[in-house]
Amino acid sequence: TVYAVGCGTAIVTATSTNGITASATISVTEIVAEQIEIVGSSQFYLNESAVFTADIYPENTTNKDVVWTSSDSTIADIDENGNYKGLNVGLTEIKVYILGNEQIYSTIIIEVIKTSPDSIKITGDNTMIQGKYNNLSANVTGGENKEIIWESSDNNKQIAGSKYKK
Repeated sequence: TVYAVGCGTAIVTATSTNGITASATISVTEIVAEQIEIVGSSQFYLNESAVFTADIYPENTTNKDVVWTSSDSTIADIDENGNYKGLNVGLTEIKVYILGNEQIYSTIIIEVIKTSPDSIKITGDNTMIQGKYNNLSANVTGGENKEIIWESSDNNKQIAGSKYKK
């Protein structure tokens, strides 16, 4: 029995006890990748790090070396091991392909978003006089997304709602 250890050509020789020999040239070919798929999420927070992996088919493919790229490295950077970091808010395409064969590839569009706040505290006088405005402020801590949407639980009485000022 002969076992193929690697790709290439080898001459196998059999010799009998009385010195008779026979040789055969054996060629071992690689199992070529037919498909590759990216495994990982498509949405990340700003400054979040993650790792993408690539599933290669057939699973016994000989060459499993891959190359990772980002279409916009100002949005997201990815290294040769699939380690990813969101650098700026936006969209970018991550691509992985088989080293030496860019025809076998997979892509994923990822979105980098701002992180949500950790807490919000409303300050100001919570007693009002009808027909007057009151200055309330929201102190947002943590996260990059500091956008506030003000709402009232009872717009029909117009305690807030359309009568508020930002």
